[in-house]
Amino acid sequence: MVDIKKSNKQERSLILEPIIDIEYEALVKIMDAVRMYRNTDEKVWYQDKQGVDVQAKHLFDQIVFGNIRS
Repeated sequence: MVDIKKSNKQERSLILEPIIDIEYEALVKIMDAVRMYRNTDEKVWYQDKQGVDVQAKHLFDQIVFGNIRS
């Protein structure tokens, strides 16, 4: 996920399309893994609107489900 973040430095959204029979606990683990950096992850830096270098605080913390059915 860090490599994807490096290519999309200011992006915070991630679209998940889980399979129909995924267990709830597995889905929560995936969501947790894509939200935050681990201590061992390489940090990603980008420039804000003022041109100041800023460290990205999250990987992808805005999760959207792309295949919700009612």
